[in-house]
Amino acid sequence: MSKSKILVVDDEKAICSFVKFVIQEKGYDVILAHDGEHALEVLSKNKDVKLILSDVMMPKMTGTELLQRVQEDYSDIKEFYLMTGFAKVDKEIALKLGAKGLLSKPLDLSLIEEIITKLD
Repeated sequence: MSKSKILVVDDEKAICSFVKFVIQEKGYDVILAHDGEHALEVLSKNKDVKLILSDVMMPKMTGTELLQRVQEDYSDIKEFYLMTGFAKVDKEIALKLGAKGLLSKPLDLSLIEEIITKLD
């Protein structure tokens, strides 16, 4: 049985590569996007994505805007976590918008592992 497909969205390519490496080590299929618009293109071609990890602050479309679009157009994706390096982003606001949680940067690998192992 194959494990779930995960979309990682961040305009910092080093973060994308790092998160991809960590998740792939656990046997999951990882797709990368570098902004919200690119993420929507990826989702249109990958209907089996189960989890999205998205940065908040990105060019073209923010993570919160992406979250809103995913809720409208891909309502079957229930696992959406926002990632941020800014302490001023309020966790309550992220949850109110529909995110499952807010991950602070630098990212805690044990939290990412905990999130992905709940998928299968």
